[in-house]
Amino acid sequence: MTESTRAAQILWQCRRHQSGHHDAFISYRVGSEASFAAALAPLIETVGLRRSNRLFRVFLDSKCLNDAEDWKDGFLNGLQGSKLIVYLISEASLNTLIGKTMDSRDDNVLLEIEAGLQLAEEKKARIFPIVIGSTNSTGVYTTFDGSYFSPDKYPNINHGASGKNVRSTMSQFFRIQGSRVEYSPSSQGTLCAA
Repeated sequence: MTESTRAAQILWQCRRHQSGHHDAFISYRVGSEASFAAALAPLIETVGLRRSNRLFRVFLDSKCLNDAEDWKDGFLNGLQGSKLIVYLISEASLNTLIGKTMDSRDDNVLLEIEAGLQLAEEKKARIFPIVIGSTNSTGVYTTFDGSYFSPDKYPNINHGASGKNVRSTMSQFFRIQGSRVEYSPSSQGTLCAA
């Protein structure tokens, strides 16, 4: 992170928390994980409050991005100011990532993965991937296909937004211990804390 990026981070504040610092950042693809992200954010806040006895700030773009702000700058600022980055990953999300990178288009989920890996390497954040199932176009829910953990599933090309190799980024990402959650939108957005 450059000095100017660090300075911008200090000045940036999300609209919900009026802070540039968050305890957690939820990374997800709007088209496939929005309902899970919306259910997960208050759950993390509740568990964080219970465990730390203080307000636990979770960056969720639908709540934290500022009006009239470049959304890419907003989510990257939110990510860089977070201690934990939770990635919601589904086949639908990864298929979009693969398709966009094969077409030489930037992919925001991949950009968030690249930025998070850099922050983790610098010991500025921890990463926690959660793989979830997908609902296809006919409304049928399927569990996450483990073949997506294979680096060979991803193109061996550089991502236009960062210049980093897509296959090696995803290989590095999937070496991180995460969790699998069975969640279907038909569960009415219900997640429970034990």
